[in-house]
Amino acid sequence: MQTISKFCAALFTAAGILIATEAAAASRPSHCPSNHDHRAHDANYYDYYGADRYSRAGDYQPASRYDNRRSNRYDNRRGRRQYNDRNYGGRGYFRPRSEVVFRRNIDLRRFSAYVTVVEENYWTRSGRVQRVCSVVPKGRDAYNIPRQRLSRIAQNNCSRHARVQYL
Repeated sequence: MQTISKFCAALFTAAGILIATEAAAASRPSHCPSNHDHRAHDANYYDYYGADRYSRAGDYQPASRYDNRRSNRYDNRRGRRQYNDRNYGGRGYFRPRSEVVFRRNIDLRRFSAYVTVVEENYWTRSGRVQRVCSVVPKGRDAYNIPRQRLSRIAQNNCSRHARVQYL
């Protein structure tokens, strides 16, 4: 008789533990595969899942609603202000993405229009420099300027190795 009561007590204990673990599992947040601070959608996410760079960064700081510089500064990989600049090259120094070599406005006497020639250096992601020459007709008769005239202007004003684009 005593074995039956011990068996029933063990059975009730096992059932209680099973119910408690199911309740704990129901309160566990679902896994989120995206790369962001998960405390934005569940405050105790890192109690159940492994730590990452967001949890080690300190207390959660929600982004301000009126913060127009970045949608969420807390998700920024580099926290300092200089790294938030879009012209920062990522190698420890400031590197602009492009620079204007020269700009000329050429007045076309036959048309009521003028052509702007802009030559720029662009840095690619690999660090190489591409020289691009843009030929832009502007004015009332901009669409009436023949393509041959624009190509002659580009030939006379752009560098030899520059890539010419007609805009």
